[in-house]
Amino acid sequence: MRRTLVIGVTLVVAVSVAVIYYMFDPSDSNMWFPRCTLYTLTGIRCPGCGLQRAAHSLFHGDVTGALHYNALLPVLVVGLVLLAVGELVAPPQSRLARIVRHPVTAIIALTVLLAWTVARNLLDV
Repeated sequence: MRRTLVIGVTLVVAVSVAVIYYMFDPSDSNMWFPRCTLYTLTGIRCPGCGLQRAAHSLFHGDVTGALHYNALLPVLVVGLVLLAVGELVAPPQSRLARIVRHPVTAIIALTVLLAWTVARNLLDV
């Protein structure tokens, strides 16, 4: 029962967020979307900078534009899908669930985010 509820709520939230990012353009300065605090205060782009605009572009079929805003988007989408499937759908003892929960997976994810942050600020990508 609890697992079904979590899956249902997750799907409702995911679809709601997708609809919001499809309907509203975060690039519009008059919009209510939050701005990156780190970038606003320091000028340093975090690993998530541009993800709102990238999602909007992707939902409108503009893959090149989405990658321009944040080239890490495909990695994040695949990672989030694997995480959701591993945690919510796959049996608890399945290989995917064990990989998703393994501490090395978290270390790899953090390393990728850190490397992306450094690369995008030093190389201006």
